[in-house]
Order: sequence, then C-alpha cells, then structure tokens
Amino acid sequence: TMNKLFAAIGFVLFSFFSNAQNIGGVINTYTKVQTISYCLNTASVADGSAFNVGDKVLVIQMQGGTISTNDDPLYGTMQLFNGAGNYEVQKIKSKSGNTITFEFNIERFYDANGAVQMISIPHYSTATITTPLTCKKWDGNTGGVLILEADTLVMNDSITVSDMGFRGGLLYNETSCFNSGLGGALTYRCASGGNCGATKGEGATNLPFALGRGANANGGGGGNDHNTGGGGGGNYGKGGKGGQRLNVSNTSCPGPAPGEGGISINYSVTTNRLFMGGGGGAGDQNNNEGTAGKDGAGIIILNVTQHTANGKRICANGSSVPIKAQSDGAGAGGAGGTILINATAINGTLNMEAKGGKGGNLDNGGSMTFCFGPGGGGAGGALL
Repeated sequence: TMNKLFAAIGFVLFSFFSNAQNIGGVINTYTKVQTISYCLNTASVADGSAFNVGDKVLVIQMQGGTISTNDDPLYGTMQLFNGAGNYEVQKIKSKSGNTITFEFNIERFYDANGAVQMISIPHYSTATITTPLTCKKWDGNTGGVLILEADTLVMNDSITVSDMGFRGGLLYNETSCFNSGLGGALTYRCASGGNCGATKGEGATNLPFALGRGANANGGGGGNDHNTGGGGGGNYGKGGKGGQRLNVSNTSCPGPAPGEGGISINYSVTTNRLFMGGGGGAGDQNNNEGTAGKDGAGIIILNVTQHTANGKRICANGSSVPIKAQSDGAGAGGAGGTILINATAINGTLNMEAKGGKGGNLDNGGSMTFCFGPGGGGAGGALL
C-alpha cells in the first residue's frame, strides 16, 4: 500500500456559525442531486427538508467517469472523468420544496446521472471531538464524505471514514466451469449470469458490479474462472492483482486470469478532484466457499483555523478481508480514501492513515493438490 502527501487544495468557504460544542458520530446531512440547472443556478434534490436558507453545502460528484470497455488489457482505464470527482462549496440562497437555489454561480460540471450529492457543512467556533467522528456509509447514492469547518477543532477522539467508500464486489456462484473447463476464462468483462468471472468492485464509473477480471475504474476486477482471486481497489495507487489458481491442468478448469487491480487516480491541484477508495473485486467461486471483495474508504475534508490534534488518529483505511476462503478464490481489499486538510496551524502530533485493506487468504479447503487464488491488496489513498 502507498500513502502520499500533496500540497493542499484550497477552496473558498462561506460561513454560518454554531456555538462551541462537543461532536461525534455523523454530523452531516446528505441528499441525492437529481437535476442541475446552470441557467437558473438551481439543483433539484431528493429531500431538501433538512437544508435551510443560509446553509453552506458541498456539491460533489462521486461517479460518472467513462472507462475503456474493449475486451483487452486496457479495459477499465479512465478515458474521461466527465464530472467524476468534481466538487465545490455553495451557499443556499433560497429553497422551494426540493428545489435549491444557490448564492453563487455553479462553477464546475456535474452530471446528475453520475451520483451527485449535496452535503451540509456545519461550522463551529470551537468543536471538540469527544466520540469517534465519522460519515454516513456510501450506499450508491449518498454518503462516504465527512466535511466540517471550525475556527478551532480539538481532537479528543478519532476521525474515521474507513470502510465508508466504494463497495466491494459481491459473491456470485458459478454453476459450471467456463468453456467446459478448457483453457480458463481470459475475458476482461462477462455477461451477467455467465460463468466466466466474479463480481468487480465499485469505482468512479457508472458500471458497478459487472463481472470479470477487468478493473472497474478504481474498483478492482473480479477473479476469473476458475477460482482465482479478486483485484484490490485503487485510489492514489493501483490495486494489487489477485492470485492465480495453480497446480491444475489446462483441461480441468484452470485459473490463469485473476482480477486486475483498480486503476490509480492522478491527483493534482489543476484537476482538483476527490475520490473515495475503490472496492475490491470478489474471488471466483463455484462451491459457495469464496470471499467477497471489501469496501474502500471515504473522503474527509477539514477546513479549520486551529487544529489541536492531541495525538489522535484520522483514518481513511480500506477494509481487509477478514475470513479465509476454502475451495474457491478469495476476495480483495478495498483502497484507502482521501483526506483533505486546510488548516492555518496544526498543534500537536497528527496521525493520519489512508491504507489499503489486505486481500483474502485461503486454506484450499484442506486440499494438498490444488492451490486456489488469494485476493489482491487495496491501494493506498491520498493525503492532500
């Protein structure tokens, strides 16, 4: 896994204030953005009831990238980000039902079909974290992001969005070996209901949970038939490749093509995009003894003046596969998430982690003959 440190990406912030208080748990409110009108400077949201005039909000697009879908080694690479990863801070000027009018012109491109959400941004004069601070878990529409502003932030407990990001590939049980067991499946993408591969992890594209070894943008590929491991989720780094099935002949369900790791994301001040960690791909199974891919981590955005760390941890770690597979392939770990901190001063020791999760182990179901495929490790996330 890799953890990298980058220059801070700045953004303009506008404030409403709350008194000093103790905080913990989930402090943000989330709603899906259904449509955006650039001419009217408005967004139609699924539920605007918890948002009020004067509130500051984050608008962020989670998915929507266009990937290469040719059945070749380039499958899953990002061709166009489109609006994926774009974000900005806005202020609510007026509200009519679920139609939100913004104070400031919408600056960036968003495609509402790419999982755009609007998130409240609480502002505190002094906020003291007394119980672990986290976010809503990503569910395919909303969640996966923690954001706050504070003049003074005091950490007496941790901040964590570990396992809150893109979801790992679900288990899918095949009914027979690909091509009657001859040669093994080499394809990078599989039709639903086929027997060529396991489920891909979720990533920053609109094609979650398809089958086969090709990466799903930064989501890891599913292990191919027969009994290979899934590929790890990606973020700043590329996810680890799953393991092959070994000690098997070419005519009895071989496994030469495990899941590919999720792609790495090119972070820069110029592109200024934020992404959750990609989900790990599932291991290929036909005996219901494989393991699923695990979830990546979410996004943390802290805009503070004085940050008193007190040696506490900020964690955006991908999830590891906790159990062993048996007579099937193992799932892969999720990728680390993204931590963005804009602070005038950080006091004390600040411990930050954005690690990828470990891929799944296996014990071959007690077999001393066949070696089934373990899962790939998740990639490290980004510290900005």
